[in-house]
Amino acid sequence: MSAVVGVAAGVTTALVMDESPTVDPLGLGVPLVDQSCTGRFLLVTATGTTESALGPGIPEDLDNVRYLSIARSCPTAWRPYGTGTAGYATYLGPYQTARDACSERVKQRGSFVTKLRLGDQQAEQCLCFLPEESMPELVPGKAVDVADGVYVRMLGNLLSSMGLLSTTYHFSGSFGAPIVEKIKQFQSDAGIPPNGVVGPDTWHSLKKKGCQDLAG
Repeated sequence: MSAVVGVAAGVTTALVMDESPTVDPLGLGVPLVDQSCTGRFLLVTATGTTESALGPGIPEDLDNVRYLSIARSCPTAWRPYGTGTAGYATYLGPYQTARDACSERVKQRGSFVTKLRLGDQQAEQCLCFLPEESMPELVPGKAVDVADGVYVRMLGNLLSSMGLLSTTYHFSGSFGAPIVEKIKQFQSDAGIPPNGVVGPDTWHSLKKKGCQDLAG
């Protein structure tokens, strides 16, 4: 996952850090601050068990990134990303709302957003918390801007949660054929011209259907 970059001034005031000893067992150059089940949200930037795996989530110019021990933090959406309970996660936050954390995910292109609540084993579906007018148009055969790749990954995650895309699909950030075909299928079922273009009408319908299914 690309390193998060350039956190805007003022983010610090939105973050409320838990109290825990300031230590750095992996020598990452930032403190280890474990997180309990507070109901707040983290933007996870990297997961792993070694400095080389976690390092990309810690750029030199980022002051607010921390890391935690998965085994000593709230048991939430860590295991699906392959670290088990023995690993670590670098993160930004906590944030009070999923919308705040998801807005930062778009800007920083972090890996995923998780809620610090016991039993929440899935990452948050950020498309459900972001305004539709900010979402880019995705066109089959047209290269996706680097900054918009995060939307493709979030779209793939939502399609998986809706049962339209395999949970084993690798979300590279490319608007490739497997996603396009599922979008066409969804459009056909929703009464939208099945051209594979993800524009305002398709974003709206995806959010209305997918987020409602998740809430139910």
